Amino acid sequence: MHIDATTNSSKETHPLVTVSSKALYGKMFLVLCYFLPNEQSWAYDWFFNTIFPALLGIEVMKTIKSL
Repeated sequence: MHIDATTNSSKETHPLVTVSSKALYGKMFLVLCYFLPNEQSWAYDWFFNTIFPALLGIEVMKTIKSL
């Protein structure tokens, strides 16, 4: 998975978080796009600890490793 946050991507300057991954046959695909309310650490904590597990499931989250 590749996770990227782009700031100033909307009129209200909310950061846009995109999550993409690579399929077994090598093509990239988009998993999720989400506008965070702001760039404060609580917003990223909420995104990765609440939204991510809800969308992907706890078992998938156990298999994801960060670099």
